Amino acid sequence: MLCDSTKFQKEKVNSLLAEFGFEFKQPIETKDDFKNMVPVQDGRSFQDNMQKFYEDGKLSSTTFGFTSGSTGKPKLLANALWRQKSRKYYSIDLKEILTKYILSEEDVVANLTTPGGFSTLYDGCNRLLEGVNCTVLPIGRLDSHSKCHQVQMLNMMNMLNINALLGTPSSMIQLLRLAHDNDIELNIEKIIFTGEPLSNQKREFVNQYWPNAEFYGLYGHSETGFIGINTPNCEHNCYHVLDDFYYLETKEDSSLLVTSLADSVMPIIRYEVGDIVQISDEKCKCGNDMPTINLFGRSDQKFNFSGNLVDVNVIEDCIASVYEGVPDFQIQINCDTKGNDTLALVLNVKVVDPESKSKLIEIISSIDYIAEAIEKQAGVIDVVSADAFFTNLRQKTPTIVDFRGITE
Repeated sequence: MLCDSTKFQKEKVNSLLAEFGFEFKQPIETKDDFKNMVPVQDGRSFQDNMQKFYEDGKLSSTTFGFTSGSTGKPKLLANALWRQKSRKYYSIDLKEILTKYILSEEDVVANLTTPGGFSTLYDGCNRLLEGVNCTVLPIGRLDSHSKCHQVQMLNMMNMLNINALLGTPSSMIQLLRLAHDNDIELNIEKIIFTGEPLSNQKREFVNQYWPNAEFYGLYGHSETGFIGINTPNCEHNCYHVLDDFYYLETKEDSSLLVTSLADSVMPIIRYEVGDIVQISDEKCKCGNDMPTINLFGRSDQKFNFSGNLVDVNVIEDCIASVYEGVPDFQIQINCDTKGNDTLALVLNVKVVDPESKSKLIEIISSIDYIAEAIEKQAGVIDVVSADAFFTNLRQKTPTIVDFRGITE
């Protein structure tokens, strides 16, 4: 059965609110009290709170980070594992869940997440993998090294009998292609992805080269940490939630609100993360009793083209009218030397045949808001092949890339 929240733990919630200085005339007793008395927090209010905490000296002796900026302006983050008892318990619980459902001491895992650049994910994943007692290969971004060094690292991975990868789908497919191009056969059995969904198309592509590979997902955000896990026995969009440490709610439009019960440094309270989900209390087909959420993409998939907001779903419908199976795609917005907004639709195909390209440009150009820009000679449309896909510094391949600058 679908639910509007996970289990409500009033003692933990009231303790958390007191730590962050929330004052109410009476304690919060129910989830309805929580909903009615505590405001929803968006990215702007989260950043305002973090800025105030910083100015008040409450973020001293922490490790700073920033969000990647792939869905909005980068936000300041802070972590203080050793001064947060609840955060340590969360780390232990997460480690035990990974050991039970995903990894073992026999696994040799390459961490392909991006190091540095105000990202705490890379170091955090190394520590987490160490806690599972598997063998860790701290690789990071392969494309930051010379081709010669890339081949050396691939050979080292092979020598160490690597069997698992942890990273974004883009980073793992990049490694696959490098290994294939250099005739290096890796026996990959576990793909542990995070940061973005792993489409069926990409799963099939991976299994062409690594037929024994199974797929595991870690769901979370830079602000929240890992919230849930997905295993090969779950539906692809179904994630089991660590509900002892997170209280999840959905708004009427099914957008997700997260309250972290494990973080007393950052105020993640009814925080709107921008994802569309369904919360369910039905037992997953994998047999795991942990509560589940089903992911249905982002709630803010729109882009600004010549002053008008265009929904990604409209572009997807255009692709579906030309391609029988909609390939993975990316929308790249830019500005040319004449000041026109440009929209490049990147499709996950080797070659865009001229007929399909012409049809797509014609259909997209007929969308009201886009047609308006073209009529004003202020917009240009193009359709290009997979070689043009953009991955950001965190090795994510966002659906929308605005090269004119990040917009909220």
